[in-house]
Amino acid sequence: MLQTTRRNYLIAMSRPSWKNRGRNFSDLGVLLESGRTDLTTVKNVLHFVTTGTAKFMFNIGKELFFVPVMMILKCLSDRSDAGIFAELTAGCDPEDHYYAGCLRNMLAELQEEGLFSGDQVTKYFLGLPRRIVFQSLFVSQVRKYLGRSFREKLKYRLPEWSSEDDIVDHIIRRSVCIHVDDHEDKFQTIALMVKKLFSLVGSPPPVLQSPVLN
Repeated sequence: MLQTTRRNYLIAMSRPSWKNRGRNFSDLGVLLESGRTDLTTVKNVLHFVTTGTAKFMFNIGKELFFVPVMMILKCLSDRSDAGIFAELTAGCDPEDHYYAGCLRNMLAELQEEGLFSGDQVTKYFLGLPRRIVFQSLFVSQVRKYLGRSFREKLKYRLPEWSSEDDIVDHIIRRSVCIHVDDHEDKFQTIALMVKKLFSLVGSPPPVLQSPVLN
């Protein structure tokens, strides 16, 4: 009997082969078989990484790519870190400190790539309101970073004069939650994937627990 994945439906699951997708990858993830009305389909997976983070998988052609989920969310929305945190914790247990801690760590992780928070950017532009600085500089930093990273991969799919924003928009349109077109709808879909993933994880896996507590 043939079995197929339900289209446009988030499925939290454990798949042992996912551990082979990269360093610290676990067998836990949320699968989305995303499809348009013209029957075009792509697979997106939000992978749980044993460091307490999550990576979003999409494909370009037959090649798979894994990007920190916060980067994808920031490409879809101009929300501040606090706004993203509020969306990802809405309706969740306020006493789930592990989940909240993971979210904070994932937001801080962008700084390791030189993508600083609004407060850190503002100190260099003290004459501008924080909101303007954040929206015009920080969000564009994430999009420019991803655009530069994928320019070589897409050089035969897009004109050579395409900007970093054009490259990111192409990826979002063709490879990320393609069953919806609006960026806010994509954001909310991925936010739900994050909630389902950490609901599946439940509590810190053994490798993350301190030996003192064992």
